[in-house]
Amino acid sequence: MDLIVFSIRKKPKTSMHMYNAIAQYARNQTEAFMQQHFTEAEHAFIRHEARLKDGSKAEKNRRNQLIEKQMDAVEKTREKAQERAEKLARRKAALENVTQITDPEAVTEGMKNAELDEQLEIYRSLVKQVPPKSHVPRKAQKIVALKKAIEIFNSSQNDSSDEHEGSEHEGDISSSTGREAMDGIELDH
Repeated sequence: MDLIVFSIRKKPKTSMHMYNAIAQYARNQTEAFMQQHFTEAEHAFIRHEARLKDGSKAEKNRRNQLIEKQMDAVEKTREKAQERAEKLARRKAALENVTQITDPEAVTEGMKNAELDEQLEIYRSLVKQVPPKSHVPRKAQKIVALKKAIEIFNSSQNDSSDEHEGSEHEGDISSSTGREAMDGIELDH
């Protein structure tokens, strides 16, 4: 085992088949067997076979196969990402054709699950509080979630329009001097 550890520390880029050969050589006590039983012709034969194996570029081929597998995996990942992007684009295009309901009273039991899902999907992009589709599996839950989403959206629209109107009546900060504009503003450092 000392031979294996020494070989790996001294030559960390040792090829896989060389490492296996060294490990098998040490584990099977091949050196003692060779000294006891091998003739000069057998040693020459072993050296010849080792040169042939080293010349076959087995490690280079193994690394090329690994690279090919990695490239295939990358290509598959890219294809899946492209498919997801296309699916998302198709879904967005389909939602653009759907008329958005802005009145919570328009949401009724008469609506189909698919219509409710489409409306919830529209409001998911507009309101953060809309639960995911998996959390509202039943029609009654979808109706409640959609009504709540519409109310939140409408209240946020009203709030933003109130802020817009209020800012029109206030004085323009840029017209005052810089010192006056900075009064009352706390800066975080």
